[in-house]
Amino acid sequence: MRDWEGEAEVGPLRGAVGVMVYLQGQVEVVARGRGRDVVRVARAGDVTVVSGDELTRVLRCRGQAEVAAVDLSPGWLWAALGDYRPPWPPAFGAEQKHQLFRDVTALLRRSRQMHAPDPLDVEDASFRLVSNLLDAAPASGDPASRTELSAAMCRRLREYVLAHLDRAVTHGDLAGVVGLPPRSFSKAFKRAFRTTPYQYVLALRLGEAARLMRCTRRGLAEIAYELGFSSQSHFSTAFRRAFHIAPREYAQSWRTTIDQRSRPAASP
Repeated sequence: MRDWEGEAEVGPLRGAVGVMVYLQGQVEVVARGRGRDVVRVARAGDVTVVSGDELTRVLRCRGQAEVAAVDLSPGWLWAALGDYRPPWPPAFGAEQKHQLFRDVTALLRRSRQMHAPDPLDVEDASFRLVSNLLDAAPASGDPASRTELSAAMCRRLREYVLAHLDRAVTHGDLAGVVGLPPRSFSKAFKRAFRTTPYQYVLALRLGEAARLMRCTRRGLAEIAYELGFSSQSHFSTAFRRAFHIAPREYAQSWRTTIDQRSRPAASP
């Protein structure tokens, strides 16, 4: 955003929700609403949440700021929420705005990754943003606040993930396994597994990668491709973060051990 003067309606599409996070800089915005002009100063760290059903008429902007904007489309938003229709707009406190800032900047970091981001990772970040947006709204009537995963559901989810380690798994896929709306599933999953769906799927993929390196001589690129990673670099980064060792070193240490055990004993 930078110096601008005129008159225009701004905001997301009707039915959508827009989240604007001010990353750096400062601007003074003059907007007209309900018969009067309102002056607002936005600084780095501020968060603005707007509804597409209530467009803002902006008259001018003074200053300069870098802004990240996220549009939650009506179809995506309501598909995520299922039958829950919360009061809008919720009232946000300072801590909730800080959490939204972290959510949006996390999405921004994923969009700037060198390798293609995992769809499930992006969805995880998106559902965290939606959940935190709605945490300020009354939870009455929200199925996500009371849905639980049974032991049988948890087993089905694990079996499904293990059977599909070679391809991208989405929230929609996992939610469909247990027959829940995506947001209800996301919250229930975290209560049951104490982690996000993305981290859970990633842990199973990395566990299988470690097993393949221990038991086979497949190359790292082949293992990365077989387990659905976007690249060998992506796989190596995730493996090192999880096990605190590079996959090449891990594989070499196991192969050295196996070679030593299979070597015939020296004759006396």
